Amino acid sequence: MEGFYEWALRGRSLRIMLVIRNDQLKRLEEEAEGAHPLEACALLFGRREGRRAVVEEVVVVPNEERSPVSFKVNPEVFCRAIVKEEGRGRSYLGIFHSHPAPESPSDVDLRAMERWPDLIWLIYSSITGNFGAYEFSRGRARRVTTKVV
Repeated sequence: MEGFYEWALRGRSLRIMLVIRNDQLKRLEEEAEGAHPLEACALLFGRREGRRAVVEEVVVVPNEERSPVSFKVNPEVFCRAIVKEEGRGRSYLGIFHSHPAPESPSDVDLRAMERWPDLIWLIYSSITGNFGAYEFSRGRARRVTTKVV
């Protein structure tokens, strides 16, 4: 029988690596810069290989809130993207959004991360031009190593 510790960590890696192509990062950066000062957002799809999350497809989606401090993806757009990408054999790995602030999770992000702990949260700062990737593990956001290929 599985113990509590194993159950609590099932599906969660304490040291996951996000693998993403340079052209995908460039596309996300362009989306964020084009939306500035509002937040841009996208869905990340691909495959998990052990502790590696390999992004194969970036699906840019509109920010329904059109806000500089938050984002919302239309549920129908979200569901259509998931059905389409899963039909192509890809899993939903995470979400991207931009901040007109540093590339660390906001309080709003942290609350959402707690509800979706298996996702990677890729954040771009349209102020510094830096990316940061995070997962929610053991009650807090933890930086994820990012490998650009």
